[in-house]
Amino acid sequence: MTAVVLWLRSRAARRRWEADFAAALTETRWLAVEILPALQRAKEPAEVEGAWTVARPRVMAIESDFEALSATASDEQSAAQVAALLAAVRGTRATADQQTGVGDPAHGPVFVDLFDARRHLDDALALANP
Repeated sequence: MTAVVLWLRSRAARRRWEADFAAALTETRWLAVEILPALQRAKEPAEVEGAWTVARPRVMAIESDFEALSATASDEQSAAQVAALLAAVRGTRATADQQTGVGDPAHGPVFVDLFDARRHLDDALALANP
Protein backbone atom coordinates (compact mmCIF):
# COMPACT_ATOMS: atom_id res chain seq x y z
CA MET A 1 0.00 0.00 0.00
CA THR A 2 2.80 2.41 0.90
CA ALA A 3 4.51 1.73 -2.43
CA VAL A 4 1.33 2.61 -4.31
CA VAL A 5 0.95 5.89 -2.41
CA LEU A 6 4.58 6.80 -3.08
CA TRP A 7 4.22 5.93 -6.74
CA LEU A 8 1.07 8.07 -7.05
CA ARG A 9 2.79 11.01 -5.36
CA SER A 10 5.80 10.64 -7.61
CA ARG A 11 3.59 10.52 -10.68
CA ALA A 12 1.64 13.59 -9.55
CA ALA A 13 4.88 15.49 -8.89
CA ARG A 14 6.19 14.56 -12.33
CA ARG A 15 2.96 15.76 -13.96
CA ARG A 16 3.21 19.08 -12.07
CA TRP A 17 6.83 19.43 -13.17
CA GLU A 18 5.89 18.70 -16.79
CA ALA A 19 3.05 21.26 -16.67
CA ASP A 20 5.39 23.88 -15.19
CA PHE A 21 8.01 23.06 -17.82
CA ALA A 22 5.44 23.40 -20.62
CA ALA A 23 4.37 26.79 -19.25
CA ALA A 24 8.00 27.97 -19.09
CA LEU A 25 8.52 26.78 -22.67
CA THR A 26 5.50 28.78 -23.79
CA GLU A 27 6.93 31.87 -22.11
CA THR A 28 10.32 31.27 -23.72
CA ARG A 29 8.68 31.01 -27.14
CA TRP A 30 6.92 34.32 -26.43
CA LEU A 31 10.31 35.89 -25.73
CA ALA A 32 11.86 34.43 -28.90
CA VAL A 33 8.95 34.98 -31.29
CA GLU A 34 7.32 38.17 -30.07
CA ILE A 35 9.63 40.23 -27.89
CA LEU A 36 13.01 39.88 -29.59
CA PRO A 37 11.60 40.63 -33.07
CA ALA A 38 9.75 43.66 -31.65
CA LEU A 39 12.96 44.94 -30.09
CA GLN A 40 14.83 44.36 -33.35
CA ARG A 41 12.16 46.20 -35.39
CA ALA A 42 12.09 49.24 -33.11
CA LYS A 43 13.55 52.26 -34.84
CA GLU A 44 14.25 54.55 -31.90
CA PRO A 45 16.33 53.70 -28.82
CA ALA A 46 13.52 54.98 -26.58
CA GLU A 47 11.13 52.56 -28.26
CA VAL A 48 13.47 49.62 -27.59
CA GLU A 49 14.01 50.74 -23.99
CA GLY A 50 10.28 51.14 -23.39
CA ALA A 51 9.41 47.75 -24.83
CA TRP A 52 12.15 46.06 -22.83
CA THR A 53 11.14 47.83 -19.63
CA VAL A 54 7.65 46.35 -20.01
CA ALA A 55 8.83 42.84 -21.00
CA ARG A 56 11.74 42.52 -18.55
CA PRO A 57 9.76 41.51 -15.41
CA ARG A 58 8.10 38.70 -17.34
CA VAL A 59 11.49 37.52 -18.62
CA MET A 60 12.85 37.55 -15.07
CA ALA A 61 9.87 35.41 -14.06
CA ILE A 62 10.83 32.92 -16.79
CA GLU A 63 14.31 32.74 -15.28
CA SER A 64 12.81 32.09 -11.84
CA ASP A 65 10.60 29.36 -13.28
CA PHE A 66 13.59 27.60 -14.85
CA GLU A 67 15.59 27.94 -11.64
CA ALA A 68 12.79 26.21 -9.74
CA LEU A 69 12.50 23.53 -12.41
CA SER A 70 16.24 22.87 -12.31
CA ALA A 71 16.03 22.13 -8.60
CA THR A 72 13.34 19.51 -9.14
CA ALA A 73 14.29 17.89 -12.46
CA SER A 74 13.89 14.14 -12.13
CA ASP A 75 16.43 13.02 -14.72
CA GLU A 76 19.56 14.15 -16.52
CA GLN A 77 17.82 14.91 -19.81
CA SER A 78 15.27 17.19 -18.14
CA ALA A 79 18.03 18.88 -16.14
CA ALA A 80 20.05 19.49 -19.32
CA GLN A 81 17.03 20.94 -21.13
CA VAL A 82 16.27 23.28 -18.25
CA ALA A 83 19.92 24.33 -17.96
CA ALA A 84 20.10 25.19 -21.67
CA LEU A 85 16.86 27.15 -21.55
CA LEU A 86 17.87 29.00 -18.39
CA ALA A 87 21.24 29.96 -19.90
CA ALA A 88 19.56 31.20 -23.09
CA VAL A 89 16.94 33.25 -21.23
CA ARG A 90 19.56 34.71 -18.85
CA GLY A 91 21.86 35.58 -21.71
CA THR A 92 19.00 37.18 -23.62
CA ARG A 93 18.02 39.27 -20.62
CA ALA A 94 21.61 40.33 -20.00
CA THR A 95 22.03 41.27 -23.68
CA ALA A 96 18.82 43.29 -23.78
CA ASP A 97 19.74 44.94 -20.47
CA GLN A 98 23.13 45.92 -21.84
CA GLN A 99 21.75 47.22 -25.13
CA THR A 100 18.97 49.24 -23.53
CA GLY A 101 20.64 50.34 -20.30
CA VAL A 102 17.66 48.91 -18.39
CA GLY A 103 18.27 46.77 -15.32
CA ASP A 104 21.46 45.89 -13.55
CA PRO A 105 24.81 45.59 -15.27
CA ALA A 106 25.19 42.18 -16.87
CA HIS A 107 26.33 39.30 -14.70
CA GLY A 108 27.35 36.28 -16.69
CA PRO A 109 27.33 35.75 -20.43
CA VAL A 110 26.06 38.42 -22.77
CA PHE A 111 25.35 37.50 -26.39
CA VAL A 112 26.76 39.53 -29.29
CA ASP A 113 23.40 41.10 -30.07
CA LEU A 114 19.67 40.35 -30.06
CA PHE A 115 20.02 38.22 -33.22
CA ASP A 116 22.56 36.05 -31.42
CA ALA A 117 20.25 35.90 -28.40
CA ARG A 118 17.43 34.67 -30.65
CA ARG A 119 19.71 31.96 -32.05
CA HIS A 120 20.54 30.76 -28.53
CA LEU A 121 16.85 30.72 -27.57
CA ASP A 122 15.96 28.80 -30.74
CA ASP A 123 18.74 26.26 -30.08
CA ALA A 124 17.60 25.73 -26.48
CA LEU A 125 13.96 25.40 -27.55
CA ALA A 126 14.97 22.82 -30.16
CA LEU A 127 16.72 20.77 -27.44
CA ALA A 128 13.55 20.85 -25.37
CA ASN A 129 11.40 19.71 -28.31
CA PRO A 130 13.35 16.92 -30.03
